[in-house]
Order: sequence, then structure tokens, then C-alpha cells
Amino acid sequence: MDEQEEHELVERIGKGDLILTTVEQVAELFGQLPEALAEWTPFGWFTVPIESTYHVIKAMDTQERGAGYRGLAYGMMYGALGMGTPSHTVQLSESGEEERQLSQDAWNKGAAEGASAMADVVNRNHLISRIAADGHDPHRTLNEIFQELCRGSGDDGGAGLAAVYDNLPWPGPE
Repeated sequence: MDEQEEHELVERIGKGDLILTTVEQVAELFGQLPEALAEWTPFGWFTVPIESTYHVIKAMDTQERGAGYRGLAYGMMYGALGMGTPSHTVQLSESGEEERQLSQDAWNKGAAEGASAMADVVNRNHLISRIAADGHDPHRTLNEIFQELCRGSGDDGGAGLAAVYDNLPWPGPE
């Protein structure tokens, strides 16, 4: 494939004219991942379809925010990879049952919104391309998305959410 053909294919993927369904499809189409696809970053493109949910979660207390962002990251990954909407039961914390339920609600909202956002072909194409750019490693991409969500909310270091949840498990939440 020459440079012009590659550019046109990347453009079709970016517009949603070509639907990616698997990470392997990216390798089949291109062989080696084009630089234009490799440069797509998780945070740069996904904030628009999930913006309202992101801001609702950002305004929550830290424990709820962590659950909501984890749900959002897993929801996006599951949705893009055709795995449906993830489910998870938030464990009882020191803060009690009321806080557990608030965190569960935040998880559920984030997971549903993340999965729903991936019904859009362009969003799904971007995320599948990002997974391909991350060495076909959805675990890596999941953690990059979560870390970006944390950075965007100011929870990016020290004892913040990004440090507490520095390695989310894949394929499912604990």
C-alpha cells in the first residue's frame, strides 16, 4: 500500500466510513500500524461522546469518582471489543453501605455510558486503533484511558486515584 492509499484508508476509518470490528483487522489492513493511527490518543477523541458523564463523575467525591472512572474505562473497552457492558459489584468500604451504593451507582453509570459511546463507529474505530497502537494490548489501553481520566480531573499523582489504581486488571474488574 502506498502512502496515498494509506492516508485514504486512515481517513475512512476516522470518519467511520470503514468499520473496524477487531484489533486484528487493523493489522490485516495495514500490516504495520500507520503513524497517523498510532498518534490517536485515548483522551483526545473520547471526551466528546462521554463529556456529560465525565463531568458528573468528576464532581463526585473521590471514592465515587474512582468507581465511576473505572466503570467508564471498562465500559469503553468492553463496548469497543463487542463484549457488552461490564458488570461489577463494588465492595463495602470503611465508609459504609451508603458510600458503597453511591460508588456502585457511579460504576454502573460510567460502564453504561462508556459502552454506549462505543456504539458510534468513529469512537469504536478510534479505540480499536488505539489498542492496535498499544501493541494489541487492551490491558495497556484500559489503564491509559483510566490514567487520562484521572489526570483530567486532577487525580494524577501522590495518593490520588491514578496512584491508587495504577494497574486495573484485564479482562475484568476485580
